[in-house]
Amino acid sequence: MSSLVVSDFKNVVVRNVRVWERQGKQPLAFVDFVDTDTYQTTGDMLYLKENSTLNDLMQLKSLEKKKVKVVLQLGIYNNRTTINVSDIIPL
Repeated sequence: MSSLVVSDFKNVVVRNVRVWERQGKQPLAFVDFVDTDTYQTTGDMLYLKENSTLNDLMQLKSLEKKKVKVVLQLGIYNNRTTINVSDIIPL
């Protein structure tokens, strides 16, 4: 059991993955999750897995509509706390 639990999210499915390519920079991926029991969504969350390539990010698209376990990481951006996705594990 985890020490940190996201309330009301038990059966999580990848709802949508958007990859943005940026010239001269590493691409960004935004992932939206949904709980199939409550139909609540997370909204777009930034996927920040270290050393991920464009190919890795495009493989995220194959996880759409599939049940997953999500690893979240707390971070700081512009002096504000952010919650980012550090890994997505297919179930």
